[in-house]
Amino acid sequence: MDFLYCTGNCYSEDLVGNPAMLQSIAKGTSMIGEAEDILYPAERVASKIGILYPRSSFYWDEQDVEVPHGIMDCTNTNMFAGPDYVREVYALYRTLAETLNLPVDFIDEDELLVPASLANFKVLYVTEPDLPVAGGAALVAWVKAGGTLIT
Repeated sequence: MDFLYCTGNCYSEDLVGNPAMLQSIAKGTSMIGEAEDILYPAERVASKIGILYPRSSFYWDEQDVEVPHGIMDCTNTNMFAGPDYVREVYALYRTLAETLNLPVDFIDEDELLVPASLANFKVLYVTEPDLPVAGGAALVAWVKAGGTLIT
């Protein structure tokens, strides 16, 4: 029987060649399950740092390409292979959240238009070069209200 697998970006490829990996996943899941009484009532620390996840820039990057291939999505496992602004998002997250242990949230372009979403942040990182006009205007208003924008 032939199976279709994700090519080069899915852990299921490794599972086919190494079924023992499932034992490790099962063990980890069991350990988390045993701590459920402690974990369940916990609340995530609210983040005051946001990173705008780029979206519109992907389309501008591919505007003259007949069949776009460079648009990124959640199956990308090599974040350093994308455009500079995506690499910067990845590096910012790794540095802030993983190295400095600071709570960080991503925000998308649609959320820029929701003042309550922006009000949660004190600092917002924007790396993408092509931001919709309405989103840019919302950022200007947020900065005037005291937010710190880092580009």
